[in-house]
Amino acid sequence: MKIKSKALEVNLADYHVDVAVDEKYAVLQEVMSKYYGLMEGLNTFLKELSHPYKNWRFIVTEARKYSLEYFHLLKNHPGGPPAARLLIEIFFGAIEDCKDEDVKGDAVDNTLLFIQKIVSESGPHFEQFQPVIDAGFDQIRHFSDDHFSLFVNSYYAINRLAGVYLSNAPESCNDFKALNLLLIKYYDYNYRYWLNEVDPQAWFEKEAFEIDAKIKFEDFFSSISHRQLNDWQSQLDMCTNEKQIGSKAISNRLLELPGFGQMVDAYRQIPRKIMQKNGQDGRGHHLKLIFLFQIMNLAGLYLIHEETLREINQTLTWIIENENYRNIQNLIRKTFTILKEQTRMYQATTLNCVLNMGKGVFNTDEIDLVNFFIDAVIDLGFQAPMLQGVDDDWKIRVNSAHILNIRTWLELIEVNPKWSTRLLSGLIIHLSLCGVFIKDIDVFPRDITRFLNSRIGPVYNLSKQLTRLFPAFFNDIGAEGQLRDISTQLDEITHRRD
Repeated sequence: MKIKSKALEVNLADYHVDVAVDEKYAVLQEVMSKYYGLMEGLNTFLKELSHPYKNWRFIVTEARKYSLEYFHLLKNHPGGPPAARLLIEIFFGAIEDCKDEDVKGDAVDNTLLFIQKIVSESGPHFEQFQPVIDAGFDQIRHFSDDHFSLFVNSYYAINRLAGVYLSNAPESCNDFKALNLLLIKYYDYNYRYWLNEVDPQAWFEKEAFEIDAKIKFEDFFSSISHRQLNDWQSQLDMCTNEKQIGSKAISNRLLELPGFGQMVDAYRQIPRKIMQKNGQDGRGHHLKLIFLFQIMNLAGLYLIHEETLREINQTLTWIIENENYRNIQNLIRKTFTILKEQTRMYQATTLNCVLNMGKGVFNTDEIDLVNFFIDAVIDLGFQAPMLQGVDDDWKIRVNSAHILNIRTWLELIEVNPKWSTRLLSGLIIHLSLCGVFIKDIDVFPRDITRFLNSRIGPVYNLSKQLTRLFPAFFNDIGAEGQLRDISTQLDEITHRRD
């Protein structure tokens, strides 16, 4: 019997809109009108753009496709420049109106990449597209700092785009004002950001004092110190005050300054330099770890946070295996403080770090250190399944780190089940409260077998409680009765011996 819902009918009526393509998008239809295979998809895209309740993720994905894959159509069509401007404005609309930060970031990257494609591939049509490019530069420059920071942090760096612009601009081009004004804001934002952070050299020398009071680190920090940043800011101010702000000479002077990406690369190189200067002994690893912690504390270095977590993992594991355990509790505490802050962004890397660190801790055979570590793991929290329905491809939306978290804790418990009773109890509690989600393709029975083959004798009752929670048996997954009989018959008919 069909269930009638008045509330559902009202809701559908409110959100149902007969959408017609906005007239302002006619130029895009005109540019691609000769290619009938494109028109159906294009019209679907334009209807979504004209809808009052926009799906920005779909819009940004489609706009990327039409801007990057079909620029050759725009380049050779009289309506190409206005069509290109329209595509850039679509990306800007997503940046301003979309609430999803990931989609905003994609829109920023696609904007810069599309402008770069126009610059590098327009060839003899460069002057026709130059007003579109300059308008894009001006609009980026006028974004608020919150939005402009997305452009500064983008993989497609503004100063690199400017270099491509200068390389491809024809000799007849003599107006670089829009480009130069954008570069000035870009560099000014860059230096202001780093000057507002603590001076890395002063901070590091203070933190490293207890390890070696005599060591000096000027060579490591020369390119990121506040003194150097102030020098670059002065050079930028000199360019800003030039009367010929639209000249190519100013563009070249601006491009001699380091951008945001160069600052990030400088931070990335410092841990390696510290190890080279101080050797592979304990002191070198301790000093390296201190600076890795500093990298994780700087939000502007988020592009290298995941690889830094991996380096912290490797460095701390070495220290655990080679140093006196009494000296490493504080390092473990600092590491878990960082992991707790970053676990939402880098779930898999965080859990991998916990696993490798834990194996090193268990191998010390120091029960106090193991207990300290287990307390930190439990305090870090557990990744629940967080089922959220299905996606556009009808795949179940679930927290991908959930099964990884279960496996990480199981592997830690397997190292020494007798010492891991609190971790085992914690896993039972979490799975009982938040449930378990395991896919067929996870092949989870192998994990259960490995766990049961570990030394679970002293914790047999807890192990029994845990395994009962896993939906990995015939009766748990609904494979009993007629379903199992039929599958068995099929196996016999096809001579499968599994």
